[in-house]
Amino acid sequence: MTQDEVEWCEHCNRLVTREAVEIDKRGTHKCPLCKSELRRASPEEQSSVDLSEVRPKAPWHFKFLVFATVVYLIYRTIWIIQRATHHG
Repeated sequence: MTQDEVEWCEHCNRLVTREAVEIDKRGTHKCPLCKSELRRASPEEQSSVDLSEVRPKAPWHFKFLVFATVVYLIYRTIWIIQRATHHG
């Protein structure tokens, strides 16, 4: 990431990428979170902060748990419907 692609928010103490910057009517760059004015980030600030704002993927066992829960709820719904229709 180059110097021109990031700016620093003093209030939030974080780097803001050019894509996330909000520009007001006067043309000043504002932080998307706190709306304070941004300044250019120094190379030290750029190297000290990780810019990967990518959310981590859910682990496989969480996905399996969600899948198993959905399958169980479908099974119980079918079971309740069958039981209600046969014991009317």
